[in-house]
Amino acid sequence: MSEKTHGGRKRVLYFTDAAPLMIHGKRALDKIRKNLSYFESVSDTVELYWKPYEYMEEKLSPVNETLYEELCDMEKEFQNAGWGHYVSQDDVVLPEDMDAYVGDPGAYAYHISQLRKPTFITDDWSFDEKE
Repeated sequence: MSEKTHGGRKRVLYFTDAAPLMIHGKRALDKIRKNLSYFESVSDTVELYWKPYEYMEEKLSPVNETLYEELCDMEKEFQNAGWGHYVSQDDVVLPEDMDAYVGDPGAYAYHISQLRKPTFITDDWSFDEKE
């Protein structure tokens, strides 16, 4: 897909998996919030497609219901803000249509990297908890 078809902005897929939320809890939620804030700040040049793991409720809710509810609130805020695209379970995202990938490891990261497109894995948990 050419840049002209989407206003010259780069299309970036941001995938968030359940595992970091299950392991790191609030820290992972804060990391998602920071990443979304960054992408909002560059939304004039980047068209973000946020795809949370499709079985997030089944995996996260039994482990930490409060965290799951906070994530749902964040998802609703994102959808209402209108500067990016929320990709639900029913939506199809083709790696060929994306210009880059940011997020947790997974199939989307693999497929986009195989297309020789920039792929950034956000799995650095070495940051200080006070950040």
